[in-house]
Amino acid sequence: LTAAAVSTSIVFGATTTLSTTGGSGSGAVTYASNNGNCTIVGTTLTAAAVGSCIVTATKAADTQYASTTGTVGITVTLAAQAALTANAGLTTLAFNATTTLSTTGGSGSGVVSYASNNGNCTIVGTTLTAAAVGSCIVTASKAADTQYASTTGTVGIAVTLAPQAALTAAAASTTLVFSATTTLSTTGGSGSGAVTYASNNANCTIVGTTLTAAAVGSCIVTATKAADTQYASTTGTVGIMINAASQTALTAAATSTILVFGATTTLSTTGG
Repeated sequence: LTAAAVSTSIVFGATTTLSTTGGSGSGAVTYASNNGNCTIVGTTLTAAAVGSCIVTATKAADTQYASTTGTVGITVTLAAQAALTANAGLTTLAFNATTTLSTTGGSGSGVVSYASNNGNCTIVGTTLTAAAVGSCIVTASKAADTQYASTTGTVGIAVTLAPQAALTAAAASTTLVFSATTTLSTTGGSGSGAVTYASNNANCTIVGTTLTAAAVGSCIVTATKAADTQYASTTGTVGIMINAASQTALTAAATSTILVFGATTTLSTTGG
Protein backbone atom coordinates (compact mmCIF):
# COMPACT_ATOMS: atom_id res chain seq x y z
CA LEU A 1 0.00 0.00 0.00
CA THR A 2 1.42 3.36 -1.02
CA ALA A 3 0.23 6.47 0.81
CA ALA A 4 0.38 9.81 -1.02
CA ALA A 5 -0.54 13.48 -0.64
CA VAL A 6 -1.26 16.02 -3.37
CA SER A 7 1.44 18.16 -1.72
CA THR A 8 3.93 16.88 0.82
CA SER A 9 5.19 20.36 1.74
CA ILE A 10 2.53 22.82 2.81
CA VAL A 11 2.42 26.06 4.78
CA PHE A 12 0.76 26.44 8.15
CA GLY A 13 -3.02 26.49 7.83
CA ALA A 14 -3.05 24.96 4.34
CA THR A 15 -4.66 21.66 3.40
CA THR A 16 -3.83 18.75 1.11
CA THR A 17 -5.68 15.63 0.01
CA LEU A 18 -4.48 12.18 1.01
CA SER A 19 -4.82 9.06 -1.13
CA THR A 20 -3.46 5.53 -1.57
CA THR A 21 -2.58 3.21 -4.38
CA GLY A 22 -2.08 -0.53 -4.17
CA GLY A 23 -3.40 -2.75 -1.45
CA SER A 24 -5.89 -5.57 -1.99
CA GLY A 25 -9.44 -6.35 -1.15
CA SER A 26 -12.34 -4.15 -0.11
CA GLY A 27 -11.09 -2.90 3.25
CA ALA A 28 -11.66 0.80 3.95
CA VAL A 29 -8.67 3.17 4.11
CA THR A 30 -8.15 5.47 7.08
CA TYR A 31 -5.42 7.98 7.83
CA ALA A 32 -3.70 9.05 11.05
CA SER A 33 -0.90 11.46 11.90
CA ASN A 34 1.89 10.64 14.33
CA ASN A 35 1.66 14.05 16.00
CA GLY A 36 -0.34 17.28 16.29
CA ASN A 37 1.41 19.05 13.44
CA CYS A 38 -1.16 17.56 11.07
CA THR A 39 -4.88 17.06 11.63
CA ILE A 40 -6.88 14.73 9.38
CA VAL A 41 -10.59 14.56 8.64
CA GLY A 42 -11.41 11.92 6.04
CA THR A 43 -8.83 12.42 3.29
CA THR A 44 -8.17 16.10 4.10
CA LEU A 45 -5.02 16.92 6.01
CA THR A 46 -4.63 20.39 7.57
CA ALA A 47 -1.25 21.81 8.56
CA ALA A 48 -1.84 22.59 12.24
CA ALA A 49 1.68 23.52 13.33
CA VAL A 50 5.05 24.16 11.73
CA GLY A 51 7.24 21.06 11.64
CA SER A 52 6.54 17.66 10.12
CA CYS A 53 4.35 14.63 10.54
CA ILE A 54 4.15 11.06 9.32
CA VAL A 55 0.77 10.03 7.98
CA THR A 56 -0.06 6.33 8.17
CA ALA A 57 -2.68 5.04 5.76
CA THR A 58 -4.31 1.81 6.95
CA LYS A 59 -6.32 -0.41 4.59
CA ALA A 60 -8.48 -2.59 6.75
CA ALA A 61 -8.71 -6.36 6.49
CA ASP A 62 -11.63 -7.91 4.70
CA THR A 63 -12.76 -11.52 4.40
CA GLN A 64 -9.82 -12.36 2.20
CA TYR A 65 -6.94 -10.00 3.01
CA ALA A 66 -5.25 -8.88 6.20
CA SER A 67 -4.89 -5.19 6.96
CA THR A 68 -1.86 -3.28 5.67
CA THR A 69 -0.34 0.16 6.01
CA GLY A 70 1.67 2.73 4.07
CA THR A 71 3.15 6.06 5.14
CA VAL A 72 3.85 9.46 3.68
CA GLY A 73 5.81 12.31 5.23
CA ILE A 74 4.46 15.85 5.36
CA THR A 75 6.49 19.03 5.98
CA VAL A 76 4.73 22.11 7.37
CA THR A 77 6.47 25.46 6.82
CA LEU A 78 5.79 29.01 8.00
CA ALA A 79 2.90 30.65 6.19
CA ALA A 80 3.09 34.06 4.54
CA GLN A 81 1.46 36.80 6.59
CA ALA A 82 -1.43 38.85 5.30
CA ALA A 83 -0.33 42.13 3.69
CA LEU A 84 1.19 44.52 6.25
CA THR A 85 0.37 48.22 5.82
CA ALA A 86 2.56 50.80 7.54
CA ASN A 87 0.88 54.04 8.60
CA ALA A 88 1.83 57.40 10.11
CA GLY A 89 -0.44 59.87 11.88
CA LEU A 90 1.05 62.52 9.56
CA THR A 91 3.06 61.82 6.41
CA THR A 92 4.14 65.46 5.97
CA LEU A 93 5.90 67.01 8.96
CA ALA A 94 7.75 70.21 9.70
CA PHE A 95 11.32 69.93 10.98
CA ASN A 96 11.44 68.73 14.59
CA ALA A 97 7.77 67.68 14.66
CA THR A 98 6.71 64.15 15.63
CA THR A 99 4.15 61.61 14.45
CA THR A 100 3.01 58.18 15.58
CA LEU A 101 3.64 55.08 13.48
CA SER A 102 1.32 52.09 13.31
CA THR A 103 0.46 49.08 11.16
CA THR A 104 -2.62 47.25 10.00
CA GLY A 105 -2.79 43.74 8.62
CA GLY A 106 -0.12 41.09 9.04
CA SER A 107 -0.69 37.77 10.78
CA GLY A 108 0.38 36.05 13.96
CA SER A 109 1.94 37.36 17.15
CA GLY A 110 5.28 38.69 15.86
CA VAL A 111 6.28 42.09 17.22
CA VAL A 112 6.42 45.12 14.92
CA SER A 113 9.50 47.33 14.68
CA TYR A 114 10.22 50.42 12.57
CA ALA A 115 13.32 51.73 10.80
CA SER A 116 14.10 54.75 8.60
CA ASN A 117 16.20 54.51 5.45
CA ASN A 118 18.13 57.67 6.35
CA GLY A 119 18.83 60.27 9.03
CA ASN A 120 15.98 62.59 8.05
CA CYS A 121 13.72 60.65 10.41
CA THR A 122 14.60 59.22 13.80
CA ILE A 123 12.40 56.59 15.42
CA VAL A 124 12.03 55.54 19.05
CA GLY A 125 9.35 52.90 19.53
CA THR A 126 6.39 54.14 17.49
CA THR A 127 7.38 57.83 17.62
CA LEU A 128 9.01 59.35 14.54
CA THR A 129 10.80 62.70 14.81
CA ALA A 130 11.53 64.85 11.75
CA ALA A 131 15.30 65.30 12.16
CA ALA A 132 16.18 67.00 8.86
CA VAL A 133 14.36 68.55 5.91
CA GLY A 134 13.86 66.08 3.05
CA SER A 135 12.14 62.69 3.09
CA CYS A 136 12.50 59.19 4.45
CA ILE A 137 11.02 55.76 3.90
CA VAL A 138 9.92 53.95 7.05
CA THR A 139 9.90 50.17 6.94
CA ALA A 140 7.65 48.38 9.41
CA SER A 141 8.76 44.78 10.07
CA LYS A 142 6.42 42.25 11.70
CA ALA A 143 8.56 39.43 13.00
CA ALA A 144 8.01 35.74 12.37
CA ASP A 145 6.35 33.58 15.01
CA THR A 146 5.83 29.85 15.21
CA GLN A 147 3.30 29.91 12.38
CA TYR A 148 4.04 32.87 10.10
CA ALA A 149 7.14 34.15 8.32
CA SER A 150 8.23 37.76 8.82
CA THR A 151 6.86 40.48 6.54
CA THR A 152 7.29 44.21 5.92
CA GLY A 153 5.39 47.30 4.84
CA THR A 154 6.57 50.84 4.09
CA VAL A 155 5.33 54.42 4.38
CA GLY A 156 6.91 57.58 2.99
CA ILE A 157 7.45 60.69 5.14
CA ALA A 158 8.14 64.23 3.85
CA VAL A 159 9.91 66.70 6.16
CA THR A 160 9.42 70.40 5.40
CA LEU A 161 10.92 73.60 6.78
CA ALA A 162 9.51 74.52 10.18
CA PRO A 163 8.06 77.98 10.92
CA GLN A 164 10.34 80.17 12.94
CA ALA A 165 9.49 81.54 16.35
CA ALA A 166 7.98 85.04 16.23
CA LEU A 167 10.48 87.66 15.01
CA THR A 168 10.32 91.09 16.69
CA ALA A 169 11.92 94.05 14.92
CA ALA A 170 13.14 96.95 17.09
CA ALA A 171 14.91 100.30 16.80
CA ALA A 172 16.97 102.02 19.48
CA SER A 173 14.70 105.03 18.86
CA THR A 174 11.44 104.90 16.94
CA THR A 175 11.05 108.71 16.83
CA LEU A 176 13.82 110.61 15.05
CA VAL A 177 14.45 114.10 13.75
CA PHE A 178 15.43 114.60 10.14
CA SER A 179 18.96 113.34 9.39
CA ALA A 180 19.32 111.47 12.69
CA THR A 181 20.22 107.78 12.84
CA THR A 182 19.15 104.80 14.91
CA THR A 183 20.25 101.18 15.20
CA LEU A 184 17.92 98.36 14.14
CA SER A 185 17.82 94.92 15.78
CA THR A 186 15.65 91.83 16.16
CA THR A 187 14.76 89.33 18.84
CA GLY A 188 13.21 85.90 18.38
CA GLY A 189 13.21 83.92 15.18
CA SER A 190 14.83 80.49 14.79
CA GLY A 191 17.76 79.00 13.00
CA SER A 192 20.85 80.52 11.44
CA GLY A 193 19.32 82.65 8.67
CA ALA A 194 20.77 86.16 8.26
CA VAL A 195 18.63 89.21 9.12
CA THR A 196 18.16 92.05 6.63
CA TYR A 197 16.17 95.29 6.87
CA ALA A 198 14.15 97.27 4.31
CA SER A 199 12.04 100.44 4.44
CA ASN A 200 8.67 100.76 2.74
CA ASN A 201 9.56 104.22 1.43
CA ALA A 202 12.36 106.75 0.97
CA ASN A 203 11.75 108.52 4.29
CA CYS A 204 14.20 106.04 5.82
CA THR A 205 17.44 104.77 4.32
CA ILE A 206 19.11 101.70 5.74
CA VAL A 207 22.68 100.45 5.51
CA GLY A 208 23.25 97.26 7.48
CA THR A 209 21.59 97.91 10.85
CA THR A 210 21.81 101.72 10.64
CA LEU A 211 18.69 103.66 9.70
CA THR A 212 18.95 107.31 8.66
CA ALA A 213 15.97 109.67 8.74
CA ALA A 214 15.99 110.91 5.13
CA ALA A 215 12.71 112.86 5.06
CA VAL A 216 10.06 114.07 7.50
CA GLY A 217 7.17 111.62 7.80
CA SER A 218 7.21 107.95 8.68
CA CYS A 219 8.33 104.57 7.41
CA ILE A 220 7.76 100.91 8.18
CA VAL A 221 10.90 98.83 8.50
CA THR A 222 10.57 95.13 7.70
CA ALA A 223 13.17 92.80 9.21
CA THR A 224 13.53 89.50 7.32
CA LYS A 225 15.26 86.50 8.88
CA ALA A 226 16.19 84.21 6.00
CA ALA A 227 15.42 80.51 5.75
CA ASP A 228 18.09 77.95 6.58
CA THR A 229 18.16 74.19 6.19
CA GLN A 230 15.59 73.74 8.94
CA TYR A 231 13.41 76.85 9.19
CA ALA A 232 11.40 78.89 6.69
CA SER A 233 11.98 82.65 6.42
CA THR A 234 9.98 85.03 8.63
CA THR A 235 9.51 88.77 9.09
CA GLY A 236 8.80 91.40 11.72
CA THR A 237 8.14 95.14 11.43
CA VAL A 238 8.75 98.34 13.36
CA GLY A 239 7.39 101.82 12.67
CA ILE A 240 9.63 104.92 12.61
CA MET A 241 8.43 108.55 12.97
CA ILE A 242 10.56 111.41 11.58
CA ASN A 243 10.08 114.97 12.81
CA ALA A 244 11.51 118.25 11.55
CA ALA A 245 14.97 118.89 12.98
CA SER A 246 15.79 122.01 15.03
CA GLN A 247 17.75 124.64 13.08
CA THR A 248 21.09 125.93 14.29
CA ALA A 249 20.98 129.35 15.98
CA LEU A 250 19.81 132.13 13.65
CA THR A 251 21.53 135.54 14.03
CA ALA A 252 19.89 138.68 12.56
CA ALA A 253 22.12 141.63 11.62
CA ALA A 254 21.94 145.12 10.09
CA THR A 255 24.66 147.05 8.23
CA SER A 256 24.07 149.88 10.66
CA THR A 257 22.11 149.59 13.81
CA ILE A 258 22.02 153.40 14.36
CA LEU A 259 20.46 155.48 11.63
CA VAL A 260 19.54 159.16 11.12
CA PHE A 261 16.09 160.00 10.00
CA GLY A 262 15.55 159.00 6.39
CA ALA A 263 18.66 156.82 6.14
CA THR A 264 18.68 153.13 5.14
CA THR A 265 20.46 149.99 6.28
CA THR A 266 20.59 146.41 4.98
CA LEU A 267 19.29 143.48 7.04
CA SER A 268 20.79 139.99 6.92
CA THR A 269 20.97 136.70 8.82
CA THR A 270 23.58 134.10 9.57
CA GLY A 271 23.08 130.58 10.87
CA GLY A 272 19.83 128.68 10.81
